[in-house]
Amino acid sequence: MIAFKLAYKNLMGAGLRTLLIVFVLSLAYVLIVYMNGLYQGWDRQARIETIAWEVAEGQYWQDMYDPYDAMSLSDAHAPVPAALEASASEGKAVPILITQATIYPEGRMMGALLKGIDTRQKILSLPTEVLDSDSEEITAIVGTRLAKSAGLQTGDYLLIRWRDVHGTFDATEVKIAGIFKTTVPAVDM
Repeated sequence: MIAFKLAYKNLMGAGLRTLLIVFVLSLAYVLIVYMNGLYQGWDRQARIETIAWEVAEGQYWQDMYDPYDAMSLSDAHAPVPAALEASASEGKAVPILITQATIYPEGRMMGALLKGIDTRQKILSLPTEVLDSDSEEITAIVGTRLAKSAGLQTGDYLLIRWRDVHGTFDATEVKIAGIFKTTVPAVDM
């Protein structure tokens, strides 16, 4: 009981200084809790969006592909394994062919990743239903950031160049069938 009386007398004796210390400490704790909640919310949202747009319930990569080595992408190609092909035919998996490409919007040159995906897939949030597989035109979808930086709109035509399996350059013109909005930069660009 003496400790409480002594503490009370010390607090009252300090006066305004005590109130300032209590105010600053309270504000600091509130800001710490707020920032911690904000960072955890960003992290959780990033995980949710990455799962919905890019990885679904996991990814299988070709053996020669190293996601931290951009030069390994050109050598990392193989047929889809039989086990994954069965899952893909059941709609439980979706194979995506990825290759480095160069796009030429309005005469400029930009690097891009060209991703081939089944238009009937329902696993990822990509709006692949807008891709018309019945048309003779090759259609593509792009993210809003790429569309903005390249000056693309729905209905525009875009020249794309890539290397095939044998290292030969191939090019074609694609029609932009849709522009989608996502917060996952790897999918958007």
